[in-house]
Amino acid sequence: MVTSSLCWRGAALAAALALSAAIRARSRALRSASCIPAAPCAPYSPSALKRCLLLSNSKLAELPYLAHALPHIRRFLAPCPPGGYIAFVPYAQRHRDGYAAKLRQALAPVGLEVRSLHECAGAAERLQLIRGAAAVFVGGGNSYRLLKCLQQDEGLLCEISSRVAAGKLRYIGSSAGTNLACPTIRNTNDMPIVWPSLGLHGLCLIPFQINTHYIDEARELQNHMGETRAKRLEEFVEENDAPVLALREGSSLLVEGETAQLLGPVTRSAAVTWEGARLVRRAADGGAREVAVGESLDFLMKDAAGDAGDVARLFDVSPLLSDEGQDKRRCHQSGDGFKSG
Repeated sequence: MVTSSLCWRGAALAAALALSAAIRARSRALRSASCIPAAPCAPYSPSALKRCLLLSNSKLAELPYLAHALPHIRRFLAPCPPGGYIAFVPYAQRHRDGYAAKLRQALAPVGLEVRSLHECAGAAERLQLIRGAAAVFVGGGNSYRLLKCLQQDEGLLCEISSRVAAGKLRYIGSSAGTNLACPTIRNTNDMPIVWPSLGLHGLCLIPFQINTHYIDEARELQNHMGETRAKRLEEFVEENDAPVLALREGSSLLVEGETAQLLGPVTRSAAVTWEGARLVRRAADGGAREVAVGESLDFLMKDAAGDAGDVARLFDVSPLLSDEGQDKRRCHQSGDGFKSG
C-alpha cells in the first residue's frame, strides 16, 4: 500500500514537472514571437514623432464620462485626418459592448469613428484595425486583464508601440491604459485577478512609471490601518530605481516627442479640490515632491532612460520569475502533498 502511494506521488511529481517545463517553453516561444523581452521591460526608444495623452482617470466626481478631459482629447486628435478612426481597446473591462457604446457617445463631439477591437472577427483583423487607425484609445479597468488579453494576440503590442513611436498612431490611455504605456504595469492599483503569462511588460512609451487615481494621505480613511498610497509608492522606490509620477484624478500627461507636460482638468467639479501630481523617487534622487499643473517633465523623459535607453536596469527582478530561477526551484514532499521550496 505504501509502495503504491509512493509510486502515485512520484508519477504525479513527474507529470507536474513536465507540465511546468512545457509551460515555460511555451512562454519563451510566445515571448520571442511577440517581441516581448525576458528583461522586466522593453528598451526605451526615444522618438520625436510619438504623441501620447495619458489620463489618470476617465470620470471625475459629479461629471459625465471623460467630460473633464474632452477639450484635451479634441486638441490631441485634431491632426487626425478626416475619415480616420479611433481603435478602442476595451479589454480592461468584462462587459465590452457597453464600454464601447459609452466611449462612442463621449467622443461623438470629436467627429472620429470609434472601432472596438473586441468587435473584430479574429487576431488578424484586430492587427489590421490597429494598422489602419489614426489613434488608439486604451480604456481603464483592470490592468492585468488588459495586458493578458493583448498578449494573446501575437505581435499586437509590438504593432501598437512601433506605430506610436513612428508617429503613425496617436495614443490615448486612461487609468489601466495609462499603466500600459509605462515600462511595466507594476504601479497599477489593481488586484491580479488574472496573470499575464508573458510578464508585466508595458509598451514603454515613456521611460518612467505612472500611478493613476493617486489619493493623498489626508484624504484616505482616518481609521484605515493598511498602507496609504504614498507608503506603497515609497516601498516601490525602496526596491526599484524607476521614478513614479502619481497622477491625482483629473490630471493627465501630454507627451510630444521627448517632451512631457502635466495637464489639469479643463472642466472642473465642485467636489474636486485637488489637482496636480506627486513625483516619487529615492531620496538620493531628490525624494518625493509636488508637480504643478503646467509643469514640464522633460527631465523625466531623459533622466529615467539614461543615454542608452536601458530602463530595465531600474527595476528589481526576482530570480524566481526567471527561467533560471524556475529551474532552480525544488519540489519536495510533505505530509499534505507537494510544495514549492
